[in-house]
Amino acid sequence: MWKFIPGWEGKYEVSQIGTVRSVERISHGRRYRTRELNPGSVAGGYPHVTLSDPKRRRVANVHSLVLETFVGPCPHGAEACHNNGDKLDARLVNLRYDTRKNNALDRHKHGTLAVG
Repeated sequence: MWKFIPGWEGKYEVSQIGTVRSVERISHGRRYRTRELNPGSVAGGYPHVTLSDPKRRRVANVHSLVLETFVGPCPHGAEACHNNGDKLDARLVNLRYDTRKNNALDRHKHGTLAVG
């Protein structure tokens, strides 16, 4: 299932399995075809994509886009968490918002807690 990314309606969509694509459109005389974006990896190891139009640019983690699109904005005091501890798994079923403390407990449980 694909949904438009909030704030990027008519330009970018994300799926429940964590795939991001630009949609076919004509903007400022240029034709854009529908295509999947190839995520890069930031220093923390989370896949990210760059969304842009002539007036703005946003670099966003794929898992954050999935949560924002299908669940809603991140509640105050919460952060995105991966249920299985796999940073590359941006499927909606693997994501949730939770507290920083619970996210740290998850990382300890999954053995992904970085030490020092």
